[in-house]
Amino acid sequence: MAERALALACDPPAGVDPCTALIEGAVFARMAASRGAVSDHELCIAIAGEMFRLDDGMVSDDLLAEALARCELMADAGSEEAAQFLATRLQDTSPAVVVLAQQFRARLTNVEETK
Repeated sequence: MAERALALACDPPAGVDPCTALIEGAVFARMAASRGAVSDHELCIAIAGEMFRLDDGMVSDDLLAEALARCELMADAGSEEAAQFLATRLQDTSPAVVVLAQQFRARLTNVEETK
């Protein structure tokens, strides 16, 4: 469902609001990512990236923090691309967003540990 929502948002047919598709896709992507698979975290990040691209006011510090936290989990799992992205992106990120990302990461890690 999340993959289809992302595809619809990237190339929306008539009558499909890409923002609605992304928001609904994010729900399914987050549920899948709660299992801890790197590919599911990647999908969450892809949806966030598309939200940033459209940026119609739905992009928030919380969304950026979530994407950064998921990138950090992927980097810890061995993704060199995620590690490189983090090294570059964190230089331009406000300290408040970094703190939010750390808090989000702690929540994600806590969820994965309680399974």
